[in-house]
Amino acid sequence: MTNTPYKTHLDTLADLEDKIGQEIGLTEWVTIEQDRINSFATTTEDNQWIHINPEMSKKFSPYGTPIAHGFLVLSLAPKFSYETLTIGNVVMGVNYGCDKVRFPNATKVGARLRGRVKVAGFEEIKGGARYRMEITFELEGEEKPACVAVMVAQAYTGDAKQAEQNAKLNQMAAATPATTAADNSGDEVLYEVKDKVAIITLNRPDRYNGINKNLLEVLFHQFKKRAMMTMFA
Repeated sequence: MTNTPYKTHLDTLADLEDKIGQEIGLTEWVTIEQDRINSFATTTEDNQWIHINPEMSKKFSPYGTPIAHGFLVLSLAPKFSYETLTIGNVVMGVNYGCDKVRFPNATKVGARLRGRVKVAGFEEIKGGARYRMEITFELEGEEKPACVAVMVAQAYTGDAKQAEQNAKLNQMAAATPATTAADNSGDEVLYEVKDKVAIITLNRPDRYNGINKNLLEVLFHQFKKRAMMTMFA
């Protein structure tokens, strides 16, 4: 098992099936600083003292120091997946979230994490495939990892039908007016068209683009209104 960071490139999505059970990549180390933990706490409004209060953590925590939220660690999964796998004929990917997860170890402030990734499953679907990636969040100097998670994703390939649907989407985007106040519903979600490409931007900088109910509703409205879901028809 290598300790040198690497990634795997596949020419086609179908090639991923041959990798089931195999390791496909290892990321660089990521340092979990207190500022990152504080930002996550602010965004999620989860301000437990064991995460954000060094003095109380030193006095009362069994670790003697603040630790990262478990879901802060888990939030690195898309980054680790992106850094370890590329597929040549994929035109769109959708991260469906977590299938299984466990947290064998705490991530202390200042700890270094990296992701070791292997393919856990593969299933063909219309236009592409649904696959599962097992990510082990290794902690430098620790035998037990911070987290082991199985993430589910879907990818769609650039076949003729997909290309036709993309062309229709571009035509619709080009014919759509620029951003309006009504569309933006308080500017939490911004919409614009540039070079026939529709761009939807999350706009909650004060909350580090944290997701809330209103933002999800507006975001869904934008996707539905712009007919982006026709890409999956």
